[in-house]
Amino acid sequence: MPTSRPSTASRRGHAGVGPSAVPPPDQREDGVGVKYVQRNALAGRRFTSWDQLNAWLREWALTVADQRIHGTTHERPADRFARETLSPLGTHRVYTTERVR
Repeated sequence: MPTSRPSTASRRGHAGVGPSAVPPPDQREDGVGVKYVQRNALAGRRFTSWDQLNAWLREWALTVADQRIHGTTHERPADRFARETLSPLGTHRVYTTERVR
């Protein structure tokens, strides 16, 4: 049986959940989304502030990433998202990063 960190094991026991085996990630899909953003939204660009980076990523996501035909679903992410009935997560801003020191 695989071992887990004590904190993880105690949380599982407290919640009444036992350990489970998780298969390794599919190597073909590992990091695909990150690579897509790095190679398309960020390639060759430099930003002078987090606000500038966030503004560019927001614009790119809405005008490029959400408008393309997705390789797996074969439809535009904007169309698929419009059909889904999701609940808001709260006050967390979308497409932002924070620098933590």
